[in-house]
Amino acid sequence: MAAANPAQSLRDEASCSICLDYFTDPVMTDCGHNFCRSCITQHWEERDTNFPCPQCRAMSQQRNLRPNRQLANVTEMVKKLSQIPVRPKEANLSEEAVQECKKKLKMYLEHLRKGLENHLKFKSTEEKKAEELKSETERKRQIVESEFDELHQFLNKEKQILLSRLEEEKKKILQRITENVTQLEEQSSCLMQLISKMEKSQQPTIELRKDVNDALSRWQKMKCPVLKAVSTDLKLDFQLSYPKQLKKWITKFGGFDWWMEFGKYTVNVTLDPETAGPNLVLCEDRKSVRNGNRRQKVPGTPHRFDAYPFVLGREGFTSGRHYWEVEVGDVSYCTLGVCKDSVRRKGWITLSPGEGFWTVRLWKEQRWLALTSPETELPLSDFPRAVGILLDYEAGKVSFYDADNKSHFFSFTDTFTGKFRPFFMTYSEFPLRIRQVPAWN
Repeated sequence: MAAANPAQSLRDEASCSICLDYFTDPVMTDCGHNFCRSCITQHWEERDTNFPCPQCRAMSQQRNLRPNRQLANVTEMVKKLSQIPVRPKEANLSEEAVQECKKKLKMYLEHLRKGLENHLKFKSTEEKKAEELKSETERKRQIVESEFDELHQFLNKEKQILLSRLEEEKKKILQRITENVTQLEEQSSCLMQLISKMEKSQQPTIELRKDVNDALSRWQKMKCPVLKAVSTDLKLDFQLSYPKQLKKWITKFGGFDWWMEFGKYTVNVTLDPETAGPNLVLCEDRKSVRNGNRRQKVPGTPHRFDAYPFVLGREGFTSGRHYWEVEVGDVSYCTLGVCKDSVRRKGWITLSPGEGFWTVRLWKEQRWLALTSPETELPLSDFPRAVGILLDYEAGKVSFYDADNKSHFFSFTDTFTGKFRPFFMTYSEFPLRIRQVPAWN
């Protein structure tokens, strides 16, 4: 009996656990077990989902059956071996063949299990990627809806403003026309009376001349002004160039943060030397800053950043919208944005909204980041030569733009309290310069 056990084990490995016969057209399930195709198909016949393995009860969501051609070949070999009568003197040889076949079968099954494991890992990875794609798509969909809602609100506001101006201009013109008509009616009545008197007069020539002279004198004394025709041209102080601008901005798909009115919100920002880190060198007009790469002897005021090359704008904002531009030029590493006036100035400082900083970092040789928590990589194809910054205090929004091509690349949204100030950081010997905002034509 002991000698027959290996052969029986080999037959068991080549047999279906459902029909208990040799495999016919063997297939493999997701869990790695093998069955005859007809047996497993019949076993799952009444199920539409949740297909259990008859051997280990593991569930599959789909009928994933993969043909196992190698097992089919091994089964055929076992069938042939079982049909050959084993003579006593050949028993040992048959046993060796069975052991060898079993060894190869075990190796192959191990190979199949590893293949299945890799397939399941790949499947899990793909499913995770699909979920991440859905999440990212939903996030961007919300951004698109938010941007266009804001644009719709702005356009509706502008529409009401323009319609109101049209109505006011119409009223002014109609009032001038009405005044002219009233004066013309009065003058016409006066003239008609004079004409009537002159036509009815039958006086002698001398008296007639006297009456005419009197009438002309009265007419001259009326001093009726010469009325000018009222122009009906509606001369409103605006230009309807929105369609052209809209096409330009929609093509770039940036933020629509009051982009037609940036000129109204431009502020004159200057640097505050009392906040500048010891390594920073400010120009006399307080419009540019560079890193001198060595600590200078400066007064140790409570307002000064003592460990980093930071400097703030002198101006502080507690309401409204404010826009300024910074010329980056050849600076390869800098950070720009806004911060609360109350941020810490001494020792270790983390630039994040939680610490009171809303900033972006531009590092030409590395990455361009918005310093959120965690950091957000910026969608910039080229290093900007100038950066526009728009602070909308009531909306709780700080937006950043490539100031040369007027394209939006990032916005922070938060709840703002207290005073905010422009923020600058540079590790470069080349200057950062606060530039005059050019007209956005």
